[in-house]
Amino acid sequence: MKRLIGRYLVSNRVSLIVMVTALLLGLVLGCSCFENIGNETELKKFLGTFFTTLADRQQISFSDLFRESVLQTAILSGLLFVSGLSLFGIGVVPLLVWYKGFAAGFTSMVFFRLYGIKVIPFVFMSILPSALVWIPFLLVGALESSKMSAYLLECCCKHRIQKRFRSAFLRLCTAMSFSVTGILIAGMIDVFFVPKLLGLISNLYL
Repeated sequence: MKRLIGRYLVSNRVSLIVMVTALLLGLVLGCSCFENIGNETELKKFLGTFFTTLADRQQISFSDLFRESVLQTAILSGLLFVSGLSLFGIGVVPLLVWYKGFAAGFTSMVFFRLYGIKVIPFVFMSILPSALVWIPFLLVGALESSKMSAYLLECCCKHRIQKRFRSAFLRLCTAMSFSVTGILIAGMIDVFFVPKLLGLISNLYL
C-alpha cells in the first residue's frame, strides 16, 4: 500500500503541487479577508445562539444537518466530475480546491477576530477533525478530474478521441467514487462528532 501511494504521488507530483498550492493560497487569502466580516456585535450574538444550541443537544436537528452535508458533498463532487469532463476543468478544479481552503481560513480568522486566542480550541474541535479526512480525499478527486480535463484537451488538439478514453473515464469515475466517500465521511464527522466536541467548549464562547 505504501508503495502504491508513493508511486501515485510521484507520478502526479506536478498536479499535486498545483492543488496543494491552490489550497494553501485559499487558506492564506481566507485568513487575510477577516477584516470584512461585518458587524462584530451581531456576529457574536448569532454565534452565542449557535453555541447555546450546541450546549443543549436536544435542540440540534442532526437529520437536517446530515441532509445539508450530503447536499454540499453532492454539489462539490458534481462540480469536480463535470469539470473533469470539460476543457475548463484545468482551471475550474484548482479554483474549487482554493475555495475550500478559503472557507476554512476565513472561518478560523472570523473566530480569531471575535474571540482571540479562544480560536485554538475551536480549530482543534471543529475544523481539524474533518479537515484531516476531506483534504486528502478532495485532492484525489481534484487530481483525477484535472487529469481527465487535460486528457480531453489533448484529444481536441489532436482532433480525435484516443483509444485510452475508456480507461481514463473509468479511472475518473473510480477516483470520484473514492473522493465522494471520503468527503461524505468528513461531513458525517462534522454532523455527528464535531457538535459533541463543540458542546464541551461552548461556555468559552457564550
